[in-house]
Amino acid sequence: LSQRAAEGLVAVADDSVEFSGRTGETAKLIEALGATRTALVISDGVDERLVRGTRNLANVNASPADSINTYALITHDLLILTQPALRKIEQLWGAATVADDGETAAPEPAADAASEGEDSGDA
Repeated sequence: LSQRAAEGLVAVADDSVEFSGRTGETAKLIEALGATRTALVISDGVDERLVRGTRNLANVNASPADSINTYALITHDLLILTQPALRKIEQLWGAATVADDGETAAPEPAADAASEGEDSGDA
């Protein structure tokens, strides 16, 4: 996901974006978000309106954030994330975050409590 964001292939939809469940409206919305070939729309959970709106679009798929996998990420030209999906992904994997502008920011490394204060030398 971080690599896709670095390549500019991740779009984050505003909180105001709502999927209507109508294929035509969903197609226009996805195109407005930058999709030209294939797109994966990632929501925070199963969104029935999103599923209905994308099921008749040949090159667009929808998936909840907790179900995405590497294959799904690499087989779509554009990843469209809803704001709640972005928060869920950060919560699930805690890896690099994707800002609204598509830039990635690596998190601060967590200190390993077990290794702090220990000497690595043998006595």
